[in-house]
Amino acid sequence: MNDAEGDGICDELESMSGCTNAFACNYDATASIDDGSCEFVSCVGCTNPAACDYDPGAIYHSGCFDFTSCYGC
Repeated sequence: MNDAEGDGICDELESMSGCTNAFACNYDATASIDDGSCEFVSCVGCTNPAACDYDPGAIYHSGCFDFTSCYGC
């Protein structure tokens, strides 16, 4: 295997592009070249399962604002 650039990544793997920012919602651990596709919105939401606006897909907490609409009187 060859590493022409000396970046520690074999040339055969250099074509793996994707989001390389570990804090992004679409982080790709297999990507070795950042292609500018990182996005930081789709995984942000309410992470408290007791809240009515709970988002089970949220990874990062942005606040919970509704604790009453999903419960009865």
